[in-house]
Amino acid sequence: MGLVGRNGTNFDSSGKRVAGRGWQQIFSQFHGTFFDYFLNIRLKYSESIIQAAYQQSGGNLLIGWEFRDLKLSASKHDTCRVTVQVARVDTPATKEVKCKYLVGADGGNSLVRRLSGISFPQDATAHNWVRIDAVVKTNMPDSRIGVAGIESVSHGNVLWVPLDHGRTRIGFALNKEMYEKYGDKLTEEQAKHEATQAVLPFTLEFESVDWYTIYSIRQGVAEQYMINDCVLLAGDASHTHSSGAAQGMNTGIHDAINLSWKLGGVLSGWFKPEILQTYDSERRPIARTLIEHDKQYSTLISGDKVDKVFEGDVNQLLANLMRNTADFVLGLGIGYEENMINLSPNAGCLSAGHRSDDAISLWSWT
Repeated sequence: MGLVGRNGTNFDSSGKRVAGRGWQQIFSQFHGTFFDYFLNIRLKYSESIIQAAYQQSGGNLLIGWEFRDLKLSASKHDTCRVTVQVARVDTPATKEVKCKYLVGADGGNSLVRRLSGISFPQDATAHNWVRIDAVVKTNMPDSRIGVAGIESVSHGNVLWVPLDHGRTRIGFALNKEMYEKYGDKLTEEQAKHEATQAVLPFTLEFESVDWYTIYSIRQGVAEQYMINDCVLLAGDASHTHSSGAAQGMNTGIHDAINLSWKLGGVLSGWFKPEILQTYDSERRPIARTLIEHDKQYSTLISGDKVDKVFEGDVNQLLANLMRNTADFVLGLGIGYEENMINLSPNAGCLSAGHRSDDAISLWSWT
């Protein structure tokens, strides 16, 4: 399914291991969970697993339809206020679908978000990153243990992640001169060349390339996660940022879990619709915190100082940031304020809205 990583390593620009820096800072902060590891798996395989489970439970998965437009009934007495127009991607066929709720999980350029009128202020950065998934050969030690970092002088803090199916993801920054040279038209051969330079002094040979991309980092949060009490956003449709702290799919899944049980309860008649307001009040503050962290992560990983007057080695500053934000990055330290469903208990040691430690279920022993 994926590669389980239980440790990380870090190398300086000469290839020497550096203890106490890099992703080791994250691994050392696991606590209160039996799942004390990374699962390195690409999005398409995560989607396949979720789709299979959905179909196994009786769900009807519709593939090959593209969202085109939406209309909203002005009457709040209409049980299905949203009318969605969808079209086949392989034929001219179109159809309209009426629904009680529409969830836009359609990425950073979300059409659902734009058509529903939700504002999405973003800040552009000067950082341009490359990601490449490939089958590779290297002489880098421990290249498949979980995750590694290389403190490159020219390409920022280089990401090295062993993935599923024997693949490896390599991520690096293009400095100003490199980006002016390539622009957004970076070819596969150019991406491979820069990757070999990024991982120096280690060697790197490409056997095959599955995918590569170059992207400019933009950071933003939707001004609301729900509009008109029936259109909601989740994942990249509601927040965009770099992949520096591996928060994209993880944060999106947190959004989905938070929303799905509430939405399911409303549709089943267990909860009042007002409970959906807590999705916005709980998840948007988390996204704003993520963006504040990402401003630092994206700058330091690119090899720049967050504050030009602040003295210190960029790589050590990144290590400090990883250590200080580890609970958030792992998701173990994320919590929510009191609201209509998070009520402080009169007694006991548990805190409403915050995660408790994993516990062994006695039922599994019978």
